[in-house]
Amino acid sequence: MPAITAAYGEVDKTETHDAATLINIAQRLGGAIGAIAVVAVIEQIGVSAPGTAYRIAFGTLVVISAGALFPATRIALPKQDQ
Repeated sequence: MPAITAAYGEVDKTETHDAATLINIAQRLGGAIGAIAVVAVIEQIGVSAPGTAYRIAFGTLVVISAGALFPATRIALPKQDQ
């Protein structure tokens, strides 16, 4: 959600429909590629050590989620008119 809010905040009102389309495409591709990467890790490592494969995959998801927090903290708050 913070990434979407930041993206919409950076475009003109006339370009919001284009931004919505691009954000939707990026989310779908990113989710699919991320899922494929995690499944590939589980598949490659899971043959010899299934428990280790799931721990590595879960740890990777935790790192990616934590990495997403940094840009979210950099979102500028909108200026309020007084």
